[in-house]
Amino acid sequence: MRIGSVRLHVEWGHLAFVLFMAAFCVWFWLDARAASTNVQNLLVIQPAAIFALLLCAAIAIRLVKIERMDPVEGSPGKHASAASVLRALWRAGELRGILVAALLGAYVFGVPLAGFDLATFLFLAAGMFVLGERRPLFLGGFSALFALALSYGFKVMLSVPVPMLLF
Repeated sequence: MRIGSVRLHVEWGHLAFVLFMAAFCVWFWLDARAASTNVQNLLVIQPAAIFALLLCAAIAIRLVKIERMDPVEGSPGKHASAASVLRALWRAGELRGILVAALLGAYVFGVPLAGFDLATFLFLAAGMFVLGERRPLFLGGFSALFALALSYGFKVMLSVPVPMLLF
């Protein structure tokens, strides 16, 4: 679709799939709430559903591409070099997102080995470093406080044991 000097491109197939996933998340969330509003029932499901819906919204927004047309030729602008594309992807967070996803995989495998509290601390510190935080006091302090609070909360609220190193 073209509006003036702007061309909109919507990936309809992908958008339909994302909307289907969002509808499934809403259904699953509401079904879990209908079964029981107990904290132990919704401790993982409710935050995961909210997070999944936020991800669906972010993906849906990115499926609409806006391209400015060259007013003289009526064609898209010039293509960039590979190095400039990589720099732009790093600035946009695409490559950082891949690194954080790899850290999440390491975190999942590290919880049974190192314990939930230590794995959470390392994941938070490494994730914040990848995302640009460089102050050591903030990296260590925030990661430690958040990991300890989360570990304590899980220990108090969950009826099943969680592998811990310190608690």
